[in-house]
Amino acid sequence: MSDKDIIWPIMALAAAVVALGVSIYSSPLVMGVAIPTLLVSIAVVRQYLERIKIREEDIPLEDFSWWADVGEPAGTLLSLKPGEEVMATQVVASDFKNLSRNADLLSSRLRLLVGRREFINFSPDFTNDSWKVAHSLADLARSIETSGMIESELYKTIEQHAARFDRMANKLFEYEKDKSETIHIYIDPLRRASEKLSRDLRKAASNLYKFEKRKSP
Repeated sequence: MSDKDIIWPIMALAAAVVALGVSIYSSPLVMGVAIPTLLVSIAVVRQYLERIKIREEDIPLEDFSWWADVGEPAGTLLSLKPGEEVMATQVVASDFKNLSRNADLLSSRLRLLVGRREFINFSPDFTNDSWKVAHSLADLARSIETSGMIESELYKTIEQHAARFDRMANKLFEYEKDKSETIHIYIDPLRRASEKLSRDLRKAASNLYKFEKRKSP
């Protein structure tokens, strides 16, 4: 129902109220027609107002305006010259911090759904998985900054994180299957964010692997 369409139910509601008032001083037949008309009009207006609530209050929960643009994670590593280890650690630490913020943002958006009436069977595991990756990336960034080194085979850990978001995206897809339009409005942006994090982490792992192999004698 469009915003213009609500005019007719409101007019019908007003007419039913007037008819009901007139029927008090008229025949029972008029009252018998006015009461069902009034009930139907109330039901239609209520349904419209519920849809307005979903459209205006619920959808902003999936606002990812604070999503950090990482570009190609760890991509700068491949353009560095041998011996530029300090620059390498700064690049990786910075990208890991941004990826951590994105994972934490996704976790916070997922957390908003836990316990909601429409998501009674929504598992807290979605939130926990994203939160764990966010904190792991933040810890890795701090470790790299503190030690001034990129540990050997770090790419394997990042690949594991990417796989975690792959599984999350698949689970979100399965969760919203055959669900209502309202569920899809919530879940689709979260699933796409999971897929984006998986792609970014896989790209970071690939660049870390190439950088490590390039340093090998």
